[in-house]
Amino acid sequence: MRWLLIALGTLIALLLVVYFWPVPAKSFAELAEKVDPATRQSLLAFRAQHPEKTVVVDGREWRYIAFGEHTAARAHIQHAVHFGIMQTKLDHAWDLQ
Repeated sequence: MRWLLIALGTLIALLLVVYFWPVPAKSFAELAEKVDPATRQSLLAFRAQHPEKTVVVDGREWRYIAFGEHTAARAHIQHAVHFGIMQTKLDHAWDLQ
């Protein structure tokens, strides 16, 4: 029984290490190097039409892309927030913008 707990603890520890391992961010040029030029230009035009925006809540910066109304961005951020009190602060920050 003890070896089972040790094995389970080790597995959980390994999963946590893999989950929290930092992944380096890639630039658009690196991500789009194998994409045909027409599609790449279309993506660049889309990003120009929909620039990234930010909202700061409790000193943390949240980045998002808004498509029309703020509902799409709000929905994505809501999925990232786990605590109700943080959600209330995000809603208030959104109302200020």
